[in-house]
Amino acid sequence: MRVYLHRFDINNDIETDFHGMNENFTLLENKLAGIRMKYVYGEGSVTLTKEEASNTLLVFNGALSGPMSIIVPHTPSVFVVQNRTTGNYTLTLRTANGSGVIIQQANLPNHPRIKQVLCDGTDITWADDSQIVEDNLHEENPDAGYYIRWANRLQKCWKYFGNIEGITPTATSTNLPFTVYRYEIEIYYPKPFANNYPYIACNANPEHHGDMGVQALHQSPNHFIMRAHALSAVTPMLRNVSYMAIGRY
Repeated sequence: MRVYLHRFDINNDIETDFHGMNENFTLLENKLAGIRMKYVYGEGSVTLTKEEASNTLLVFNGALSGPMSIIVPHTPSVFVVQNRTTGNYTLTLRTANGSGVIIQQANLPNHPRIKQVLCDGTDITWADDSQIVEDNLHEENPDAGYYIRWANRLQKCWKYFGNIEGITPTATSTNLPFTVYRYEIEIYYPKPFANNYPYIACNANPEHHGDMGVQALHQSPNHFIMRAHALSAVTPMLRNVSYMAIGRY
């Protein structure tokens, strides 16, 4: 459906008050389908005008050299926001007296990270508690896996390692008709969980038939150990090794 709004010619129309009506039409059009591309740079804060903030979609570009705040009016409204800035700094959408929310940088094309937020008349909050507010591959430590954070403060991380070969057993036993191999794999779980103790589930399958127990042990603020016990007649290969961690931030 396409909506057309008729503007009055304030030079020819009788009522000069139509000038204000035309301005309202502009604001309404922006709210229906308006896109504002805003260039910001450096650090500090940028205050959007009434017309800029009337747009439904706000896209920010530019190179940041420090934290940046985008200040919008207190008018109750819903925004769809994308942060295309560069530089390892935060971009926060807030009102003049609010704390707002941090809009995670987009990583195109795989992670556009378009966020929906709302102004409740006081500050900017997430529009939906179930929406993803942050998702990232750990660029500094790829072995830490892939994590997602939701607005309701739940977070999840998982890592799939595939098959692992050539593991030297930490202990063996020949008391049974077959050899029992024990070996350990150390996995560092991601930064969002660094100061918490999440629930961790591990999974692995042995190369040959037998029993396998997998569990997470020795949690610390930085890592846990996934220990697998395998029963096999030959040195086993671990298949489909993975783990998932769930917690709050």
